[in-house]
Amino acid sequence: MKTKLYPLILLCLLLSPFAWAASEDFSELDPALQQVLKPFEKRWDTLPEERQAKLIKGAQRWQSMDASEKQNVEDKFKKWKAMTPEQQQALRERFQRFNQLPPETRKDLRQKFAWFKSLPADKRQALRQQWQNVPPQERAVVKEKWLQMKPNERRAFREKWKQLTPAQREALKQRWQENRGESR
Repeated sequence: MKTKLYPLILLCLLLSPFAWAASEDFSELDPALQQVLKPFEKRWDTLPEERQAKLIKGAQRWQSMDASEKQNVEDKFKKWKAMTPEQQQALRERFQRFNQLPPETRKDLRQKFAWFKSLPADKRQALRQQWQNVPPQERAVVKEKWLQMKPNERRAFREKWKQLTPAQREALKQRWQENRGESR
C-alpha cells in the first residue's frame, strides 16, 4: 500500500508550481520575476525552499497589481521600515492574534475596519479620541467582552444600538461614564 503512494506523492510534488519554482536556480526564474526578486539574487540559493516559494508568490502578486495598488504597498513598506523593532514585533503579534480568530470574527473585523476607513477624517479622529479617553484598564475589559461575544451577539448588539435614538444613546453613554467613575 505504502509503495503505491510514493509515486503519487512524488508526482504531486513535481507538479506543484511552488515546489518546482522554488527549486529552480535564480537564473531559471522568469525574467520579470527576477527583476522583482533582484534584492534576493545573491542569497537565493541559501534561502529555504518554503521562503523561495513565498517570495515567488509575492512577486507574482506584485506583478498583477495596478499602479495605485503598488503605491499603496510601497507606502505601507515605508511605514514598516520607519517603525522601531518593538513596534514591528507588536504588529507581528497583533497579526498572529488576528489570524487565530475564527473566520467569521475576522470577516466582521474587516467589515468594521472598512466602515471606519469610509468615515470622514474628522469623525475617525473623534472616535479615536473618544476611545483614547477611556482608561486603559477599561479598554481592556471592553475588548475582552467584545471578543468573548459570538458574531451573532455582536450583530444583535449593533442592531439594537442603531435602533436607539440619539438621546437614548447619549443617556446610555452617560450611565456608562457614571458607572466607570464608581468603579475607580
